[in-house]
Amino acid sequence: PRLSSLGPLRLQRLIDLQHLDGGGDGLRALVRKTLGRRLDKAEQRSDWSRRPLLESQLQYAALDAHCLLQILRVLKLTEHQLQSMELQLSNLQEIQLEPPPSGLQLPGIELRVGQVQQVHRISTSRHLTCCRINLGSTTKQLIQGGELVENQRVLVICNVFPREIHGHRSEAGLLVARTEGRKVAARPPQAAPLGEAVDGDRRYPTIDTSALDNPWIRVAKRLSTGKGAVLLDGKPLICAGEACSIDCDGGFFD
Repeated sequence: PRLSSLGPLRLQRLIDLQHLDGGGDGLRALVRKTLGRRLDKAEQRSDWSRRPLLESQLQYAALDAHCLLQILRVLKLTEHQLQSMELQLSNLQEIQLEPPPSGLQLPGIELRVGQVQQVHRISTSRHLTCCRINLGSTTKQLIQGGELVENQRVLVICNVFPREIHGHRSEAGLLVARTEGRKVAARPPQAAPLGEAVDGDRRYPTIDTSALDNPWIRVAKRLSTGKGAVLLDGKPLICAGEACSIDCDGGFFD
């Protein structure tokens, strides 16, 4: 059955595992560090719209919850430690499973206009670069494949889990399409100010891109490129009242 058929979910306790050592790098990294096991993500890109789901998909869907329980058992956290990681539920006694607010283009994705300040190659990688991105009121460092140059305007996914890549901290992601074996970064409208958000000044929870069903996976399926534009459901992605552009046609996002 669909979760929405169960009605409101009443939470008794909510623990934020990002406070664990290594928790900020996502569930896959936490499983590897804590349990010494590799979390198989082969089914993540399978067709989840098909019914009935395959047995392998059902098993994969249950892994996240199972892994969390195993991690807590191995760590044997004290009540004091759990309390320090506990999120306050005073204003969140019920979570209604409702569709996202109407009018949002990218629900769950904090996509903002940025500009590349610095770029340097990572010596331990053939194709990765370390970039410092200016977001107006703040900056973020990210690790990215493909060609980027200083002063290039980009679209930055600001609410992803930070990760350690080749000894460098990556704090965000870029909106990048793949086409013909290369990666091409999307461009915001020239008039859009640095820090401008595609869906207004909303703050979303941090995305664990290794999770089975996360906002980025849902949005990426709706994105494409054509006629020099980034397309969302076949229509131009809008920022500050204008279309976002990209130098490729037939590209896809993942």
